[in-house]
Amino acid sequence: LTVPEARRLNESIETLQIADYDSDILVLAPHSGAIEANTEESAQWFARKCTQYGVNVDVYTFRGFGRASFSRWHVGSSAFHLRSFPKLREVASRQYSLVVAFHLRDIPDDENPPEVRVGGLSDEALRERTASRLDDALPSKYHIVTDPSRTMMGRSSANITNNLSRDGRSGLQIESTPRNQQIRRKTVGREMALSVLEYLGETE
Repeated sequence: LTVPEARRLNESIETLQIADYDSDILVLAPHSGAIEANTEESAQWFARKCTQYGVNVDVYTFRGFGRASFSRWHVGSSAFHLRSFPKLREVASRQYSLVVAFHLRDIPDDENPPEVRVGGLSDEALRERTASRLDDALPSKYHIVTDPSRTMMGRSSANITNNLSRDGRSGLQIESTPRNQQIRRKTVGREMALSVLEYLGETE
């Protein structure tokens, strides 16, 4: 199926964009389409910003469509089985130095305060740098959470964000809110990319 066909038929589809077979970064939107809306757009903006600095990024999405998309198509990030996701299996042996994932917390923005969570098992300096950039770029009402003891922080070694990386730990993920992701999906993707590029020394 194409993406428009999957949307029309309320089906699901994987997409994979290989920028270069030497790419060292993989960006994921594993719950995109109507499952966690607008996450694939942030992944694309992340890749575009990296490309501007000459850094190649491969992009994987799994998109599900339809009113029951979450209950039907949402697979937990630690439950992805490569036999069920052939395009993900295609890149699983690539040994990326960093994997970045975009997610959505299904929490309304009237949560007090609304939280955006930055997690994964990547280096703490990268997670804190990312949180700082998001804190500067997003409205002040958003609280940027990096506390690893909180839920939905991508701390499991089985989480695809971590286990698709070379050392099994170099995963960076964001859990945004629906409203923030709808309005600021470009900002989220761009700031995540700039954080990674700064951390890698690619913006100098």
